[in-house]
Amino acid sequence: MTPRPDRKSATWRGQVIPQPHGGALVPGAGRGPTPGAPNAGRPPSEVRAALRQAFADRLPILTGIADDAMLPPTDRLRALEVMARHGLGTVTELGVDDVRDKLAATVAAIRRTVPPDVAAPLLVELRTVWTT
Repeated sequence: MTPRPDRKSATWRGQVIPQPHGGALVPGAGRGPTPGAPNAGRPPSEVRAALRQAFADRLPILTGIADDAMLPPTDRLRALEVMARHGLGTVTELGVDDVRDKLAATVAAIRRTVPPDVAAPLLVELRTVWTT
């Protein structure tokens, strides 16, 4: 079957980009469908919402594992860990030195990229935020 001339595939038919491993890539391939197109699939936000609901529906299973005295402690602790991670979130610790370094880099970036008449009042304002 010969593709219709107005089809996107007809414009690159026969043209490929050779690869070092011996294969070839078709120009434009892999970009996926246009967002909102009928073939675009479910939006990622809907997928995440469905997964959150599926997790919520299975919370009794996790609770049952955590509370079951007949299970090995490792299984019970793992269930508690999963519940804590999803309920409380993960903790990322930053030291004072890390924050100071990031703040110094931010101030330097402002001074490099923003005109001095704009940077000066901005940095004064930021100083009040960070020192109060």
